[in-house]
Amino acid sequence: MQAIVSAANAPRLRLLKTIDSPILLQIEIRGMSTPPKGSVSRVPHWRCLRDWLSLLRDSNASAGTATNRKDTSLPEQKTAEPELAPWLTAMAELVQRETQPTRLPYPPEITLRLAVETAPLWQKIERDLKLRYGPPYWAVAWAGGLALARHVIDHPALVAGRRVLDFAAGSGIVGIAAAKAGAAVVAASDVDPLAVIAISLNADLNGVAIEANVDDLMPADSGFDPAAFDVVLVGDIFYTPDLAARAIAFLSRCCAAGCAVLIGDPGRADLPVDRLEKVDSYEVLVTRDCQFFGAQPQGASRQDASGLDLRAANVWRFAR
Repeated sequence: MQAIVSAANAPRLRLLKTIDSPILLQIEIRGMSTPPKGSVSRVPHWRCLRDWLSLLRDSNASAGTATNRKDTSLPEQKTAEPELAPWLTAMAELVQRETQPTRLPYPPEITLRLAVETAPLWQKIERDLKLRYGPPYWAVAWAGGLALARHVIDHPALVAGRRVLDFAAGSGIVGIAAAKAGAAVVAASDVDPLAVIAISLNADLNGVAIEANVDDLMPADSGFDPAAFDVVLVGDIFYTPDLAARAIAFLSRCCAAGCAVLIGDPGRADLPVDRLEKVDSYEVLVTRDCQFFGAQPQGASRQDASGLDLRAANVWRFAR
């Protein structure tokens, strides 16, 4: 029987790292018998290939930690593809179907799966998957994340050899930038399970490894230990007063644990500038009249900038 996912019993997915196996996709559904609570499928990454899901081998399984690059020096080993729950397959297929790989004009080092229009996609998510997570923030590249990704790539010493958390990750753009800049371990957190799938797809597009989870890390009793990371990167989270207040409390705990916290933002009203130190300023390319860059309509050339605007965005350091 196919599981029906709703706001009340939405899946909690977590990509985990263990010593004896690469990354596991752990699926827990509260109050549902299908699939059973705690069931585990071995899914190192999602990959778009001929419109079906295939698995990618983690070549560093013996190391016990995820690495920021895939080792292509070893021959590829074929493994049996596990059976996935129908609802999980439907989620992954929707992300693939409704987005297209798009090389960003800024920073051009990164390629993301982006949607041309988010409003129709949001309607399809609610109608087809019965999910109520709000707009598909993961399907576009937001201005603050674009600036922060550029900053990280240009200043690799910020993350090189360090443990990095991409918090409220969305598409995973900032985590991908950190991995490309040489971070030892990159984790990405977002409360939308579709974002976790998008992050895995985007990590694969860019040839990097990212551990992603859909747990809400912000509550003080969440069990999250910020001391597990050296750097926390945050893009575009201060867009409502309530969310901003929760994020400030969370980032304060990260700072208290010794994390360096960097924030990318285009100047939203709820940005806590009194707690921040400006590090750098950027002008990023976004879709006209928007705060994000989305995939361009079919037929538009990369040289055609008529549908784009330049938007200012800053990188900030969260003060202790």
